[in-house]
Amino acid sequence: WWSWGWTDNALESHIHRFALDGDNTVYAASGKVPGWQWSQFALDEQDGLLRVATTDEDWWWGTNSAETGSGVYVLEESGTELNVIGSVNGIAPGEMIQGVRFVDDIAWLVTFLQVDPLFAIDLSEPTAPAVIGELEIPGFSRYLHPLEGGYLLTVGMDGTEDGTLTGFAVKLFDVRDPTQPTLMDSLTVSSDDWSWS
Repeated sequence: WWSWGWTDNALESHIHRFALDGDNTVYAASGKVPGWQWSQFALDEQDGLLRVATTDEDWWWGTNSAETGSGVYVLEESGTELNVIGSVNGIAPGEMIQGVRFVDDIAWLVTFLQVDPLFAIDLSEPTAPAVIGELEIPGFSRYLHPLEGGYLLTVGMDGTEDGTLTGFAVKLFDVRDPTQPTLMDSLTVSSDDWSWS
């Protein structure tokens, strides 16, 4: 479904779509977006459109630029091409995506350098995605899981304001108003900074 490579000295993801028809797998279309995806949750399809969250940072080679960041792209199939019809770029310059989850018309995006910004990105207008909310707290969330009633459960690492990780943590966010996400509760499961999920 995707691969990554270098083009014009920039890391990009090549995305390929296939139609599954019984026992047959048929090539449908291809496209590309800047950066790379952290996990399978960085891709999502809704109403025939593909939404993709990427980080431009080239952490593979240890480089880090405050001028790059993350982005969310919306692609539409046209013939054999997947064309970008909308995007929002430059999210959290100098940071990498740690977790992402698409829930209906909202993309929840977590980046990390010293603190954990939880971003809400409005995708209701596919040609004009926009960051509409942000919450900064210590640590970061790796896995984001939507709960009924407008809540978000996350699993990741707790931390301090200076970016020191202090243990494995589970957090609950109230995201009923995506313009003002709030932390409701947090449980540090292990104070061992080597714990992970």
